[in-house]
Amino acid sequence: MHFTALHDLRTGTKQLHEAIESVPILQELASGQITPQRYKRVLSAFIGFWGPVEHGLAQQSLPIDWKARVPNLRNDLQALGCSPEEIKTIAECPFIPQPVDIEGGLGVLYVLNGSRLGGAVIHKALRAKGSIPDDCMSYFAAPSETLSSDWKIFTKGIELSIQTEAGVRSASASARETFLALMTWILLCQS
Repeated sequence: MHFTALHDLRTGTKQLHEAIESVPILQELASGQITPQRYKRVLSAFIGFWGPVEHGLAQQSLPIDWKARVPNLRNDLQALGCSPEEIKTIAECPFIPQPVDIEGGLGVLYVLNGSRLGGAVIHKALRAKGSIPDDCMSYFAAPSETLSSDWKIFTKGIELSIQTEAGVRSASASARETFLALMTWILLCQS
């Protein structure tokens, strides 16, 4: 039976990826038509989710290099007027994905790194609308000259690192769990 990890990750998460994009506050964000107050709410939800997720990933010995993005969220929230003390009190998601193996960790990382691609689109929309100051967008502002090549290197690393059907299943399950947990957390945080 022929399989590729990347194909299974894409197809296995397609519906959840589309579902998360339909969340109203994320539609506002993607269109650039979001108020600073709602933007702050999105960033707070993201830091509450990605903070513990990135901490968990840092505990694993993943075969692919990755860059933490939570510092960018902290910088953006500070630029929006939050103090470091306020940021420390932001609620953390209690139901983050808990991958049981390296492949599962790579599935979580697939969602984290993939969000950089969407972030570039969001950054462009936010800049076009001008309702959010530039110094509050570092989380979404990936260097365009390296974004495509970084994604290609990452996806090649996925293919080289996940070599068994069981590994593909684990990565796909963790990626789906990550999308579902993130979407649920954002919905909880916006209500």
